[in-house]
Amino acid sequence: MSTNVTAVEEQPIILEQIPLNSATNKQTKTNYHFVDLIRFLSMMGIVWAHINVSDMLSTENLKTTDHSFAVILFMQFWKFGVICFFIISGFLLADTDRLNNTKIYYQKRVKTLLKPYTIALSIFLILDLLIHPFFEKTTLTGHFILNKLYLLLTQSAFWFVPNYIIALSTILLFRKYVPSIKFGVTLLAITLVYSVLTVYTSQYQASHTTAFLGFVFYLWLGVYFNKNKILDKIKSMRSAVLILTAISLFILSSIESFFLFRLNLSFFSILRIGNQLYSLSIFALLVNLSSKIPPFKFFNPRKETYGIYLYHCFFVIVPKRFYTLLHIKLPYNHTFECMGHAIIWFAICYLGTTILVKTLNHFKLGYLPS
Repeated sequence: MSTNVTAVEEQPIILEQIPLNSATNKQTKTNYHFVDLIRFLSMMGIVWAHINVSDMLSTENLKTTDHSFAVILFMQFWKFGVICFFIISGFLLADTDRLNNTKIYYQKRVKTLLKPYTIALSIFLILDLLIHPFFEKTTLTGHFILNKLYLLLTQSAFWFVPNYIIALSTILLFRKYVPSIKFGVTLLAITLVYSVLTVYTSQYQASHTTAFLGFVFYLWLGVYFNKNKILDKIKSMRSAVLILTAISLFILSSIESFFLFRLNLSFFSILRIGNQLYSLSIFALLVNLSSKIPPFKFFNPRKETYGIYLYHCFFVIVPKRFYTLLHIKLPYNHTFECMGHAIIWFAICYLGTTILVKTLNHFKLGYLPS
């Protein structure tokens, strides 16, 4: 297998994925239904973003189709997941006295995240190395394995946890400045610098997976929303206005993506300014509509979201390895057939991962937080 660690490497659809604060006693009493709703839909979006049937989103393939804008519209819809997860994480961080008990909270939080993360990452790495000899004759040296691990950490869906820990560390390190709007503006400026350099210039193009300070602003924004009761104001807004805003920003972000594609720039980076605004509009819309959404039954976002993030790559990527190994070529060369196949493959991957996570939770395997 080549150093292209995953089928989503260097794709604009890496995400993602994505842990949230595990349920606490206060959360259980408060019962934030909007948190679970955003978790659920954002995680669906992250799995969806990694369904890249026949490399449909590769620049080369998009240039050969007359329906490139349709494909961009098709994939852009779910691009709000990562930013929404950071905002929710910040909101929950501010919901208790965690900012005043940083050492104890930080140690518990990192431990809760890293145990299941290390297990899932190790299994994936070992599986990848075991399959590797069937694809390439490269010797599995220590340097090769370390390079493979580096690529997994920076250019695959596993990028999120290191990024999140850096963002959390930054917020806790500068906790006395967190209430300040100036601090938030500084973090926003850092995010915009990442956006301008890595998205809109060819010289500094880079994946959002390596924007290690690019998402701290959204963690801070979640804290700010909680401390200033912003969500109460969002809930009181007219749903029709929020729906129209989200639709408008969806179209604008898709147009932005299309023009970036034509310019050979990072056309599906999460840090596109249009996508950031679109993600904020979806966050506000979901908060506003959450009271009208019935409770979850089969799905349990509070217990299953992190597990789905960790294990969805096994369902999305590993089968593609065997397709290549067995010389199976997906017969969906037409754009709209590809879209249909993507929907079916997404349903299989999401449900398969959910069932796996439910099994792991039932038998208390993998140290998944409950």
